[in-house]
Amino acid sequence: MSVTGDGPPRGAVRRGSAANHGASRLARADDRVVVTANYRLGAYGYLARLGLTAEAPDSGSGDYGLTDQQAARAGPGQMWRRSVGPRRTSPRAAYRPTA
Repeated sequence: MSVTGDGPPRGAVRRGSAANHGASRLARADDRVVVTANYRLGAYGYLARLGLTAEAPDSGSGDYGLTDQQAARAGPGQMWRRSVGPRRTSPRAAYRPTA
């Protein structure tokens, strides 16, 4: 994405990105860790190929965008317990917006 002047990156506002949510401001205001996640859209989200099916024979290939979203919703708590959890508060302090 290219940036012109002091405005937001071009394309990010029209298409949506983590930059739209002001995560750093939210983290400072509420003293929280903010986790954002990306997921595949379009052909990349629904791509079905034999090579991809070999990686996940039980679930088949396709609809990887939804799989990305499910992993993102489950992931912050697991990541928290492995890295930050022993030193800080509960993973329940994380916001979990829907996609």
